Amino acid sequence: MTKFVSQFIHERARQLAIVHLTRIAELEVQSQKGENDDGLDLMVTITRNGVRTGRLFGVQVKALMTAPAEPLVMGKKPLNGSLSKWSSDLPFPVCLFVFSMADDAGYFTWLNATDSFEQLSFTPLPVARKLEPLDQASLKKIIAQVTAWYDERLKIAA
Repeated sequence: MTKFVSQFIHERARQLAIVHLTRIAELEVQSQKGENDDGLDLMVTITRNGVRTGRLFGVQVKALMTAPAEPLVMGKKPLNGSLSKWSSDLPFPVCLFVFSMADDAGYFTWLNATDSFEQLSFTPLPVARKLEPLDQASLKKIIAQVTAWYDERLKIAA
């Protein structure tokens, strides 16, 4: 695949992520432009009544050329590589969004969350992690998890 085609596919997947995220009124999305495909693509801020809350999470976007034949698992080609090498250093939650170019279906998982999302320490997830379908319900779940994480952070700081 040429560099131009690869960039086009990545940009298409990034735009699909923006479409999904902007369907939720309380999410504000900012693009993080970069040359490499190994960092954050989007920063998402949760708003309340149109006002930024300061609660944010990052999104890394990946693309698959074909629809998956089996449930997607993080760590299997083409999703391996530099997915979680940097994510544990970030002081906020980071999601991975994966889109199939065949049917625009989206999937997600956390890159640096623990199974107990309320814990403050974020560590990279094990390499093999099932990706869940990305839809309105899962986006609401992501918002609830990020909100719970920040609520716990405030309790400890008090």
